[in-house]
Amino acid sequence: TQNRAIDVEKRLIPLLKPDDSPYNRFLMIVPGFGSDNSFLIIALLDNWKNREQNSQIVMRQAIGKIVTVPQALAFPISPQSIRVSSYNKPVQMVIYGNTYEELKEIQTKVINMLRRNRNLSRIESDYTTNKPEVKLEINKNKAKDLGISSQAIGQTLETLYGGKTVTKFNKLGKEYPIILQQYLEDRKDKESLSKIFVRSENSGSLISLSNLVDFKEIGSASKLSRYNRQRAVTISANISENYTLSEAIKYLETTMSEVAPGKQITWKGKSEELKETSNELYIIFALAL
Repeated sequence: TQNRAIDVEKRLIPLLKPDDSPYNRFLMIVPGFGSDNSFLIIALLDNWKNREQNSQIVMRQAIGKIVTVPQALAFPISPQSIRVSSYNKPVQMVIYGNTYEELKEIQTKVINMLRRNRNLSRIESDYTTNKPEVKLEINKNKAKDLGISSQAIGQTLETLYGGKTVTKFNKLGKEYPIILQQYLEDRKDKESLSKIFVRSENSGSLISLSNLVDFKEIGSASKLSRYNRQRAVTISANISENYTLSEAIKYLETTMSEVAPGKQITWKGKSEELKETSNELYIIFALAL
């Protein structure tokens, strides 16, 4: 997390150098609020009397600098004068899907298209793969040649990283479990695999796991949301003063028809209220005729 925060900071630092820069300074907070795998960079702007650009224009210029940072989901947010919860955003569209992998691909395309609309701001999704994980892949051919089974490798990793109760200890009438597990410091370090050895069934020698296992860092979702008992993601956004909610909903519907025309969508919050009210008006109008 700290490395990704430094990458974002390096991209923002050049914005401070020009004499007419609207920025005053940057403040970094690692980790961010509510999660150890998030970070927060606060950009303090110069007094509005001393700059020609408003905060919205400055924010749009920063988008191109930070959204392309690899292995990170970074986006700028312009705080409102009156705090409003993200759950109260007027635009809230729910997309249904068969798998979360499919929904992730759809939401990425949808959000990229929504960002082209300058009347929409603070575009977010409730599905984010910002939980770091390490995926281990066993080189089965190499392990077989050395006489080590995949089961032995799996049990070794399960015991040292997950912990295993091997026996229990009684003292003064109380029972205490004896847990075999690797030290916490080593569990946090991916290089600690070189310190773990498994015995070969052919030669009886000890082989380091680092020679048998490949690992890569991936991001996974911290939570998997459902709506009406179906797998779903919710995309929310704010709208500008000169942009109506009806126009925003129509824009999102058009975007979905281009990105994933076969997917079912529904609405939440104010968007749902507007859609229901519109449908009721059509029914009342039809009955009046």
